[in-house]
Amino acid sequence: MASLEHTVTSKSVPPPPYPTLVSASMLPPMAVAPSTSFGGAIQLLRAQNRVFYQPRLDCHYDKATTSLKATIELPGVHRENLHITLVDSAINHVRSLSIWGFMLPPYSSISGVTNIEATSSTDESQPSASSQSHRFDMPFQYMLRERKYGEFYRLLPVPSETKSTDVLVVLDAGVLYITISLQEPLTQEEVDASREVISLS
Repeated sequence: MASLEHTVTSKSVPPPPYPTLVSASMLPPMAVAPSTSFGGAIQLLRAQNRVFYQPRLDCHYDKATTSLKATIELPGVHRENLHITLVDSAINHVRSLSIWGFMLPPYSSISGVTNIEATSSTDESQPSASSQSHRFDMPFQYMLRERKYGEFYRLLPVPSETKSTDVLVVLDAGVLYITISLQEPLTQEEVDASREVISLS
């Protein structure tokens, strides 16, 4: 069975500006789209729908391999439209695996249109040869629409020491499989020793 597999990279990229989105799930400040990678296509998606949706997720601990395993339903999502990173929250410093992406309806598309102008043109109001615009093609109105489209986002909390080499991600048959290597679990004695009682004031 063919699969698309890659390991999360730790490449340093400058953070894009925070988008002003209304989200039912109250996304944290680090929940930003990689606008530097997807450009105008995301702006057009947000013009249609300014709310993220959360794909369904199952998660369990594998005692045999001391790893955290999660599966996320992403039917119809292409690998190039997925952006997976390890990130620390700016507020509480909690480390999480961030899964962001988008999916278009099957009968619509976002296409790039290149404006080509003669290099000898002296009209500064005309776009340059390298400039691009995007359009959102939706050829019809839906009679019934039950599936979710647009931008999606999930955060999966991970240990603070987790590195990109500890994470394996496989996209296969519309399901995202995530495996995160963990350290040996704490004993009950260690858990009890770490417990601190908080008094009400």
